[in-house]
Amino acid sequence: MDLLIGVALLCWSLGLLVFKQFFSDGLTSQAILQIVVAGIGGLVILGPKIFNWAMNFEIPEKDDDDDLDEIELDDEHDYSDFKALNYLKDRSLQIGSQEAFDLVVKLNTLIFSGDHKDEESDEK
Repeated sequence: MDLLIGVALLCWSLGLLVFKQFFSDGLTSQAILQIVVAGIGGLVILGPKIFNWAMNFEIPEKDDDDDLDEIELDDEHDYSDFKALNYLKDRSLQIGSQEAFDLVVKLNTLIFSGDHKDEESDEK
């Protein structure tokens, strides 16, 4: 409701200024006082809202590797494997080879399926 009143006061101030300046005899001291009071009132009402919005405004950061943020990887080896497979996938799509793409999908399934930590402990 405050937002509506603040915008209405600013519109009244601007509208009165335009009307008195262009469609009336000119600005009188009473019109100037009304314009100033309405403008300051609108700014007083909207000021905290605008200040709060400006202080909480965050610019979203653009990441080069958007795909890497969505997947949780356990260690650095998994991260390196994922980067390599992602490169191979892009490369296979670039050259248009369905066979290469199928191989990348198979590699991805083999590498990232199952629990690697259990396999390492079983071998020892």
